[in-house]
Amino acid sequence: MKTLIFLAATAIAVLWFLNPETLRATARPEQGLEITLAISPMFGIHSDWHRSVEVSFQGQTLSKELMSDTGWWRGSNLYRHSSGAYVVHEGQGGCFSISVDPLKIGPMPGAICLKGVPEGEQLEGHSKFYSDMVYLGHFMETWRDENGVRIQYVSSDRISEVELPDGP
Repeated sequence: MKTLIFLAATAIAVLWFLNPETLRATARPEQGLEITLAISPMFGIHSDWHRSVEVSFQGQTLSKELMSDTGWWRGSNLYRHSSGAYVVHEGQGGCFSISVDPLKIGPMPGAICLKGVPEGEQLEGHSKFYSDMVYLGHFMETWRDENGVRIQYVSSDRISEVELPDGP
């Protein structure tokens, strides 16, 4: 019996490692720009993910590995900073910028992702939590919706800004 269980577990592990399912959700914040959050499952029976972001613009593509999710990830918010850069805020995973001219993924100066909006600065469409940023949408795990989708990007016209935990 132990041998049968071992063989079954080994077969499942081999199949998983040979064909891990990678799931993607894509935001299109401007003409020709795609920001895709890709997740693939870690080996286990719970919802932990290896994560990366892929950015495509005018035939160029860049990618960045993100911190693996072992239960902490509560989604990622997408913003447009007043400088023109896009900002992906990961909550506990921190935030990073995406610029399109030239296409680049880079770190954000720490102050940009610190919560705080001065009194009277709250403008329509702007972030409720961060100065100089417009909230565009939210990448989130769906726990399988009616179509079997496990991750999706929801734009700001369909979901209000989600407050994420503070980053490092």
